[in-house]
Amino acid sequence: AGAVGDNLLLGLGGVYLVQGLSVIAFHMERRRVPGYLRWGFYVLLSLQWYGLLSAAALGLLHTWFPLGRGGGAGDTT
Repeated sequence: AGAVGDNLLLGLGGVYLVQGLSVIAFHMERRRVPGYLRWGFYVLLSLQWYGLLSAAALGLLHTWFPLGRGGGAGDTT
């Protein structure tokens, strides 16, 4: 059971990390951050363990609280 839990944590953590990075990318594009600053931020984020964990937590929170375009649970578009 422990190995299954560890594998689920790794798999879902990766999915939430990608979702968190997409939320960050959306907000950077929305604020028109230049490309070199985006890349610098992504490099710094990937070098720090807490940065990756924070991005994954952001992806997990985005599941419950939409942080993007303002659509809620009842939004069908």
